[in-house]
Amino acid sequence: MSRPVGRLGLGPAGLAVLLALLPGCALGQEQPSVTPASRVVQRPAGDGQLRVLVTRAL
Repeated sequence: MSRPVGRLGLGPAGLAVLLALLPGCALGQEQPSVTPASRVVQRPAGDGQLRVLVTRAL
């Protein structure tokens, strides 16, 4: 999933999202039914734009 997100060219915010998602993907601690991206969207974020970027990545 990290590759499609990277190809969208989201910029610095997209890179920050990728960096936040990679540890969870690598460790495999997330349940298959719960995607790391949805986990990020559910987090309280002061930057609403970040949520939009993550949602578009899906």
